[in-house]
Amino acid sequence: MLSVENLKINLQAAYENGEPLVFRLGDDFFSALDQDEIKGGDLEVSLRIEKKAASVYQIGYAISGTVKTTCDRCLDDLVLPVEGEDTVRVCTDAPVGDDDGETKYLQDATGRYDTAWDIYELAELSLPTGRYHAEGECNAEMLEKLHAYMPAQ
Repeated sequence: MLSVENLKINLQAAYENGEPLVFRLGDDFFSALDQDEIKGGDLEVSLRIEKKAASVYQIGYAISGTVKTTCDRCLDDLVLPVEGEDTVRVCTDAPVGDDDGETKYLQDATGRYDTAWDIYELAELSLPTGRYHAEGECNAEMLEKLHAYMPAQ
């Protein structure tokens, strides 16, 4: 599995290579990020770099796999499938004039773009709004405690 540091991509070199970058991310990836939503997972990630102008690149992301989060009902761990695609535009020069709000500007003088947060956001946005175990799979003890505090309807 890759570390978060390995997800800093030299855009020019990746573009010149011409091949998509494909790798797997596991629990260590999610624990290295400053976030609490996803506890772990197993993702296959594919990145394709396209050069759109002298200093503008487009990164195409595709992810598939599973992530571990918390069940909204019983608060136990819950493994859910995720799948998604997205593109991000990155400029290696400082913004000139008005920022369009959609382009990300490279802050790293080495020319490497950190793809980690883009990948995490794509995985998180692929999750359903309500995250629940299938009927009958929730922690029964926790459900009993919740029902004890809920008013009768």
